[in-house]
Amino acid sequence: LKTIAGRLGMQARWVEKDQSVRLQSEWTQLDFTVHRRECELNGIRLHLGFPIRSANRFLEISKADWEYLLQPILTPGTSGSPKRIQHIVLDPGHGGKDQGAHNAAIGLIEKSLTLDLAVRLKRKLVQNRYVVSMTREDDRFIPLEKRAAYANAANADLFLSLHFNAVGKASVAGLETFVFTP
Repeated sequence: LKTIAGRLGMQARWVEKDQSVRLQSEWTQLDFTVHRRECELNGIRLHLGFPIRSANRFLEISKADWEYLLQPILTPGTSGSPKRIQHIVLDPGHGGKDQGAHNAAIGLIEKSLTLDLAVRLKRKLVQNRYVVSMTREDDRFIPLEKRAAYANAANADLFLSLHFNAVGKASVAGLETFVFTP
């Protein structure tokens, strides 16, 4: 992390000795904690492939997490030209026997919401000249591995799996996005 801070012109300092490190610049703050598989970028949690480890009296991040997660976010111009997105596979989560989250009070089932959203989104994307495929267009169960295999076989530029996650607390709100960077 000290090397990365130097390359990016950031200050590196211990927040808690031997436990957590902060890399900081005028616009960016990155927080890392030993043994955690996540870090925070300006307050946004990023999931890492490998835990942060302690070595040589400082914390280290895996080369893969640097090259495939942080570097494309922090220095987007160094990752090469992004591929133009033309073909999108929409994956309405759940379906068939897998209902997903269920709100009995208002009668909403996640599998129905995701399919409705996917149909509406497909319409908008096609209007904007994207090629759009869907893993399912009706209420049927498709195993997760078949959904990914479908997107790979279609040679899709983008695979978008749609979900409406549920939490037992009314105070929880927001959106969650999982992304594989280039």
